[in-house]
Amino acid sequence: MDLQKELLITIKDELQLLLVDHYEELTLNKHKVKLNPDWDIYFELEKQGKLHLFTLRDQTELVGYSVFFLDTHIHYKDLMVANNDIIYLKKSDRLGISGIRLIKYSEQQMKLLGADKITWHVKMSQDFRPILHRMGYMDEDMIVGKILT
Repeated sequence: MDLQKELLITIKDELQLLLVDHYEELTLNKHKVKLNPDWDIYFELEKQGKLHLFTLRDQTELVGYSVFFLDTHIHYKDLMVANNDIIYLKKSDRLGISGIRLIKYSEQQMKLLGADKITWHVKMSQDFRPILHRMGYMDEDMIVGKILT
């Protein structure tokens, strides 16, 4: 399995195939929340150096990805924060250490890109916080949501 930093704009079509699986497995309220990424904004953030994509490949096949937004924190302008937008690994590739390798690689790369801190987006239905806790992360915030219509 190979880890690498890739450009979203160059692998968008390939990524979309995994995004569908990701959406089907993890998205709540599908009757209201439709998969429809704003690719133009993602590409613009990538051009600005504020979006970074790390991939896991089994030879040439894309089996996992981790996407981060990198910017200063609005409350602490001296703190460069890498906020994980999404992380996903195909079900067939979740056994073993592939996921841990993707997390560690993402962390190393974000540090090289200037991040002082990393936050991870963890779905309650796929809670991988125990892995993150073993890697030195701690719970900081919780997000609670509600569909209004």
